[in-house]
Formats: sequence, structure tokens, C-alpha cells
Amino acid sequence: MVQHAILAESGALASLDVEAVLSRLPARTRADILWVRPVIEKLLRRLQEEPLTDELVVEVTGEALKPLQTLGLSFWQAFAPSPEAWRAEVAQALRRDGELLDQFLTDEDRLESVVWAKGLLASFFDELLRRAGQMDPAVVDEIADDEAMPEGARCLISAQVALMAALDLAKMQRDAERAGDLIDVAFLDLVKFKEALARDGILLTAFPNETPAERAERVIRYAELARAIMTDEDMKVFDEARLRTLR
Repeated sequence: MVQHAILAESGALASLDVEAVLSRLPARTRADILWVRPVIEKLLRRLQEEPLTDELVVEVTGEALKPLQTLGLSFWQAFAPSPEAWRAEVAQALRRDGELLDQFLTDEDRLESVVWAKGLLASFFDELLRRAGQMDPAVVDEIADDEAMPEGARCLISAQVALMAALDLAKMQRDAERAGDLIDVAFLDLVKFKEALARDGILLTAFPNETPAERAERVIRYAELARAIMTDEDMKVFDEARLRTLR
């Protein structure tokens, strides 16, 4: 039930851009749920402007549950009859949102976090698409209560809201440092979400379709990033701790 609830609760929110999601829905559906836009925009402003504390993130996440569930479920219902259209829409949205953040951020570590988050979400949506036929919209109502929501699902919502706030800053070309802080929040929550799904037997990768050559290049890049932030004293400690014999 937990993994089923996590998948259904997400509602397949394809894009981090609310306006983009709304624009892809049928006109009647869009009119019925147009109320979500000002609610979400108000929550994003809070993440962008108020002190970014754990308490703020928890509060905003709780208030974002219902509008994001409504928006995501509407998207799912619109695209579920056409899985390939759904898959193409998600891929295009992730690519578009990721490129906008890539062009806005300058911190290399946070750019790597964007790549990781984008890959993990792509894996998640692929899993969601495979299970779409098993999902019952009624499950969403069962866990709409903040207190009843599984922790993994809560982490996904928190990460989505943080990423949406960061993307909105990128669109406005404003406050790259706060956008980076929001990326950090999203990354940590997505790690928790990944671990929650793994405990239920759903294994996601942040690097889908990666070739052996790409993996080798990524490992080298990560090693170089790690070495760049280490002091000579750090390297001395690692060198002294190195395993020198099996005897």
C-alpha cells in the first residue's frame, strides 16, 4: 500500500512550471482547477523570500499538498490514455526545466544536483508510467490528509515545491543564491524519497540510460570535484588511512 500510495499521490506532475502544466490540460479541466495557480504562487513566494528554515519547508509542503495533488492528478487523467504522449511530455518538460536552471546557476555542485534530480525524476516518471494502469485515483483522497501521508511521499512534494520555487527564480533571473539553496533542499528530500521507495522494493536511478563510458566520465568528474574541496591535510589523512596490506 505504501508504494502504491506514494506513486498515486504524486499525480505525475510533469513540469515544475505550473503554467506549463495548466497549458497542456483540456480547457474545461484547466478552468476547474485554475484556483491552484495563485495558491502555489503564494507558497513559492514564501520559499523565495522568507528565511529558509526547516520549519518553513515543512509548513509550505503541508499547504502545497492539495493543490499539487489536484494539478498532478488532472495531468495524469488527461494523459494516461496515451502513455507515449505522457512519456514525451514528461521528457520535454524535464529537459526544458533543467536547461533553464543550468543556464541560471553558476555553482558547479548545484548544477550537478540539478542533473541528479532531473535524472531521478525521469526514472520516477518511467516507473509511474509502468504502473499507471494499476493506480486508483481514490488512493489520492485517502492520503490527502497531511498527517496520513507516507514520509516518502511528503519528501517528494517538498522537493517538487523547492524545485518549482528555484525554477521560478530562474525564469525571473533573480536571486541565484536562494535558488541554489532551494536546489539543496530538493536534493536532500529526493534522496529521502529514493530511499523510501527502495525500502518498498522500487529502485530508482538518477542516471537512466547511462552508458559505461558516461559512467566512467561521471566518476572522474565527481572525483575531481571532491579533490577540489579537499585540503592537503585531508589528503594526508586519506593517504595514511589507505589499506596497504591484506595480511
